[in-house]
Amino acid sequence: MGGLYRVDTYFLAKTIAEVPIFTALPLVYICLVYYSVGLYASLSHFFTAAFVLILISHVATSFGKKRPFQLKLVACVSDFRVSVF
Repeated sequence: MGGLYRVDTYFLAKTIAEVPIFTALPLVYICLVYYSVGLYASLSHFFTAAFVLILISHVATSFGKKRPFQLKLVACVSDFRVSVF
């Protein structure tokens, strides 16, 4: 194979390596924005919002890795019927 990694090994290693940054950035964002926007001031609501934001970040990142060209193409098209192909 010429000393290259398999695709599944590369994808898993890249995903694991990016987990800290894609967890820290949404956490910093929610810490800054949550109370300044005036949302509920309880810790349970804060942690729920932080958990949901972190999950959305991870899902969006993994979805973007699989088909980045199609997502960019769909974002450039203004008509929904054309973007669905």
